[in-house]
Amino acid sequence: MPEDAVPIAGTLLDLLGRRAERYRDNVVFTFSRNGEDENTSRLTYRELDSRAREIASILQQQGAAGERVLVLCPSGLDFVAGLFGCVYAGAIAVPVHPPMHDRLVPRVASIAADVQPNFAVTTAETQAKIKATVDGLVEGRRLRWCVADEVIGNAEKWVAPDVDANTAVIVQYTSGSTSSPKGVVLTHRNLLHNLAAICEVWSGDSHATGVFWLPPHHDMGLIGGILETI
Repeated sequence: MPEDAVPIAGTLLDLLGRRAERYRDNVVFTFSRNGEDENTSRLTYRELDSRAREIASILQQQGAAGERVLVLCPSGLDFVAGLFGCVYAGAIAVPVHPPMHDRLVPRVASIAADVQPNFAVTTAETQAKIKATVDGLVEGRRLRWCVADEVIGNAEKWVAPDVDANTAVIVQYTSGSTSSPKGVVLTHRNLLHNLAAICEVWSGDSHATGVFWLPPHHDMGLIGGILETI
């Protein structure tokens, strides 16, 4: 296995931090809404690290450390930044496809009832469309929202969280296609072990390029498309 492909880190926080230090201005992700646009958006390792710190600082100020946070960003770079914002905040990310259509509301309602969140991360455009719906699904509580694409210049206020390999970092839900969505609590150790196993079979290195069209809100897109790239 190539040395630079091995995720030698105790947590996802350590992993991205080390990648940002090593690869800095190398592009880590590009995104195209339809796969055809020439002007795709791009994110470097250093930019992702900085955006994660900015989002994390807001979440920490809101009191989200150690708490469950709905990641309601649409597919794209804001989702990646929002996910790692939760990681950097020491929060527990709960990736959920935003309920942009009525057919998605029951899934989000089921997850909200199960996970009992007090926080949510999304984009300005998405928040305008779903806030009333999602707020209505969280009975007896008021969600505190972090708008990932409007957070600017707060990276210096970030405080490294007290987390280790056994700290819970993501609650991953099943698709709910055959029954109500079921959540699985994943620790940093769980994820890094899985990523190392995939990396060993794949034999990829820092020069590889992948193309993914899988949704990032559950297993294959989240693990294989986003975290394995890091």
